[in-house]
Parts: sequence; C-alpha cells; structure tokens
Amino acid sequence: MVRFTKVKKVVNDEKFFTKALIEGSSIELARVKLDLRREKAGVLLLGTVNWRATFPSTAFDTGGWAEVTFELLRDGAVIYRIHQSAVQGENIGNLSSPPIQTVFRITTLRHFDTASVFGKPEKVRYALRATNIIMIDPIGDTPVVVTAHIGAVTFTAQEIEASIPE
Repeated sequence: MVRFTKVKKVVNDEKFFTKALIEGSSIELARVKLDLRREKAGVLLLGTVNWRATFPSTAFDTGGWAEVTFELLRDGAVIYRIHQSAVQGENIGNLSSPPIQTVFRITTLRHFDTASVFGKPEKVRYALRATNIIMIDPIGDTPVVVTAHIGAVTFTAQEIEASIPE
C-alpha cells in the first residue's frame, strides 16, 4: 500500500479577470507545472472558479439557463470534470417578470492524481479549463441573450511525497 506523507512543493496560479464564456468554446483558465522526476509523488489539485450568468429583463414563458463543464487536465488529457449550471429565476421565486438577474456560482474542483506514483515520473503540466459551454436564451415576447463570465480563478497543485513499501 502506498502512503502519502508530506507536502513537498506547492504551485499556485491565480487570475482575477472578467472573461466572457463563448458558447461552444473551451477556454484555459489556469495552469501549473511540476517536475516529478526526482521522486514518486501524488499531486493534490485544487481549483476554484467564480463565474456568473446574466439574464436580461423580459417577460418570458420559459427561463434561460447557462451550463459550463470545468475540467482538470494532465498534459492535455482530461483527468477530472465537474458540470455546473445557472438557471434564470432560481433566486427570485417569481418567474413572470424578473428584473435583470445575475446568478453567481462558485465551482470547486478537487482531485488527487497518482499517475506519477505508478508510472514513469516526469515533468507534468496541469490545466484548469471551462468547456462545453451552453447558453439557452429565455423564450418570451422579446428576444434576449444570456451572457456568462468568469471572475476570479485559483488553481493549486500540491506535490505530496509517496512512500512505497519494499
């Protein structure tokens, strides 16, 4: 059995921006690199993404919504994903005539990557991205457009020493 003992190194990438999410696109939000060639180690990945969807004021029959899939990648390959949505009217209760409404979300991602413990230790690049972006406009009297934006992003990788019994 492998035991993970102490944190050897912490790498962090923080971004504070307002970046539009474009429907159908993918966008890299943060990245970190670790050199795991020295010894066997696991990597604890922690990501936090603040994002929002804005729904314009209109009378509507069916509210709009926005969905985003957030992924963690190791050298370009997806190793973890989480899906989150924001729905128009979910915070106000009355869907008949809402004001301009912004729904805020905080997405957290946590994954413990052990690939370098059981494989060949190497330099690795981890990335956090938003993908599979879908925005559905409300159905009503006046055509309107749902928008979504990314805010603050924090992405941390902690190299944790692996102890493998002989």
